[in-house]
Amino acid sequence: MTSRTKAGILSRFRFTIQRSTASVARSSLGNSCDRLVAMGRGLTAALFLVALLFGTSRELRPEEANGLRGQWQITIPSRPAYNGLALIDAEYRTTWDDGSGPDFHGYVAHIDSMEAEIILTDRVGVVHTHCMIQSSDLLHCKHRYGNGRVSNIFVLTRIGPGPKTLLPVQP
Repeated sequence: MTSRTKAGILSRFRFTIQRSTASVARSSLGNSCDRLVAMGRGLTAALFLVALLFGTSRELRPEEANGLRGQWQITIPSRPAYNGLALIDAEYRTTWDDGSGPDFHGYVAHIDSMEAEIILTDRVGVVHTHCMIQSSDLLHCKHRYGNGRVSNIFVLTRIGPGPKTLLPVQP
């Protein structure tokens, strides 16, 4: 849910709460029972709003991140010669390899039915990768860099299963 949608929902609930309390104040009867009913409606609306807003920004569940687990081929339509590989393991960790070795390491920070966010670092800067999930094997993504710059769209296509872990195996 976008912040614009959340703001719209919030303003509608504020209007509902204000309207119900104002109608009780204007009422000539305005007895305590009417006030309690109106306050109960406003409280119910506010609790629903809080549940809606905070329910959408939840912690990542293992089965969701495993949905992205795999080997992903990276293609950039504006750079046809580019050939990269991203790996996402069962523990949400990821690497980004453009052929000269894994340049970026990171993790899957957020995923829902429509989008995913992967945070990567090259130990110098941090890159937020925002992806729109097209299908279980296709993501359309953009990088957002620390300086505010946004990359051109690139495509991640699942080409195989991912590793169980990206950590070095201990003997």
